[in-house]
Amino acid sequence: MVLTPEYTSFLLQVNTNGVLSLRTPFNDSSSRPFPLSRNLLIAPFWNDFDLRTNAGVFFRISDDEVLLVEVGVLIMEAFGGDFSPALLFIVTWDRVPGFSFPFDKVRCPKCIMGPAKD
Repeated sequence: MVLTPEYTSFLLQVNTNGVLSLRTPFNDSSSRPFPLSRNLLIAPFWNDFDLRTNAGVFFRISDDEVLLVEVGVLIMEAFGGDFSPALLFIVTWDRVPGFSFPFDKVRCPKCIMGPAKD
């Protein structure tokens, strides 16, 4: 897969606390209430995660046709209209406990997003 300039001309930082930041890095280590400074954020699972365990944060870009169709259908069912993603950016916070939760109470939130095909 080749990423064209329209997909590579911005910074998207994956943060350990369930946040994606755009343009500027976001290094806040707590889950304070919004709004936060001037950061542009996507917060699919805003929490104070503890990554000292076997937890991890992983991301990938996919152009797998089966996934593209599946995600397009889910988005159309949820929001209506016509949508076909060109590619997917997938982030998984894997087996992450929060600082305020016991270590045996882990979560595996996932964020999947992508631009529409022209």
